[in-house]
Amino acid sequence: MDVLVYQCRQYIVQLLKKYIIGAREQGLAEALLIGYKDDLDKDLVRSYSDTGVVHIIAISGMHLALIYGMLLWLTGKMGRYKKLQLLRLLLVLSGLWLFTLMAGAQASVVRSAVMFTCIALSGWLERKTSIYNTLALSAFLLLCFRPCWLWDAGFQLSYAAVISIVLLYRPIYGWLFFTNKMVDAVWKTAAISMAAQIFTTPFSLYYFHQFPLLFVFTNLAAVPLSSVVLFALILLCLLAFIPLLASPLGSLVSFLIICMNSCIEIIREVPFSLLTGISISAVQASLLLVMAAATCSMAVNKKASGKIVWLVALGGFTGLHSMSLYHASMQQQLVVYNIPGRKAIHFINGRAALLLTDTMEKNDQPYLFSIAPSNIVYHIRKERICRTGNADLDFAGRKIVLISHPILLGRSKKNIDILIVSGQKKVDPNYVLEHLHPDLVIVDASVPDWRRKEWSEACREKNFRYYCTADEGGFVMNLQPLPL
Repeated sequence: MDVLVYQCRQYIVQLLKKYIIGAREQGLAEALLIGYKDDLDKDLVRSYSDTGVVHIIAISGMHLALIYGMLLWLTGKMGRYKKLQLLRLLLVLSGLWLFTLMAGAQASVVRSAVMFTCIALSGWLERKTSIYNTLALSAFLLLCFRPCWLWDAGFQLSYAAVISIVLLYRPIYGWLFFTNKMVDAVWKTAAISMAAQIFTTPFSLYYFHQFPLLFVFTNLAAVPLSSVVLFALILLCLLAFIPLLASPLGSLVSFLIICMNSCIEIIREVPFSLLTGISISAVQASLLLVMAAATCSMAVNKKASGKIVWLVALGGFTGLHSMSLYHASMQQQLVVYNIPGRKAIHFINGRAALLLTDTMEKNDQPYLFSIAPSNIVYHIRKERICRTGNADLDFAGRKIVLISHPILLGRSKKNIDILIVSGQKKVDPNYVLEHLHPDLVIVDASVPDWRRKEWSEACREKNFRYYCTADEGGFVMNLQPLPL
């Protein structure tokens, strides 16, 4: 079965490469239809992420909802006959799970498939059931299969989005009334986007440290276009054996994807489109969820008690945020990052930091994925990047020596607190350890594997404490205890 699914995915990838024009467009089409992300352009993914529509290229509930709606529409006439209702259910579920398998059976897709399976079964049984019970049942089944999903960001975001839409879409949609059907359809999309954002915002801020301020406009542009593109891609696969029809359809899909990408990238360029550098704790995220629940209570039940809960949660959130900024202003941290083949060492003093590195720039992928998030967590406002080889530093009362290439230490011996070894060049560990006598030796991931083994053996023989970031992950040392 796995081999058959793999072959089908590869066939679809080749088909899309044949008919979709442009490498970026091909990559997005593959991700949108079957969740194949190997050909996705990284800058394009960042644009979708920064504008709050990354859910479009990560197959999720929206895609399954479109597929489920299409299957119900295609089998609509069968629902009129009682004898064909079971057959209709089997066809819908088969189509739903076939798409799930073709999409790689990723966790987000499986969650949505289970959810819509529960909805389809309740409809077939003709039992009036609460959507909350259906959601609870699907979550229960998934957690029985894999309990660790409870702590998965995708699991939390998907259920938060659905619950938020179910609770708040109607109240938000009721704010405005339009007689024009086109305008009303636009307002419905905007209302769904705003409703989904209420409960997902705390998770987004906690996990991704940013908030897209123009998410409503990007969803208005991307959701309708992506829906049309998805159906067009399915039609393209069905018509692939007729080149005269498939070729112009592929050109049309390419044009639609170009339009969608252009809209996203234009909105991303707006100066105030993204709020970044947000760092909150799990407790603060929980307080934001309480505020979201209070907002829901005020919108749905019109209860004044929701205002009190909202204000209390806001006060707690503000107090915790002030405390975190105060602690950040007092911190003194040493961080040695685990970036394969690269040197990156942070000396953090308050909200300022010195980054010792080799050739790393702020727009490099290692910096964006490792250093930038760390700056957010530690509330860094000012950072200076210094490219250095060997260095002798005195930081927070500790003597720290950085060695990246061979060094001449002479006959004198001294005791130091921390020795950090980095770089590709060979340095004799026995010679260095005999002269420096460090309390701790840290070898980072820029050191080749064979050199790391040399340092490990030398430290073990001479009874020096040894830490290797490539084996144990990044190293963090709090050099000054935070005030209670």
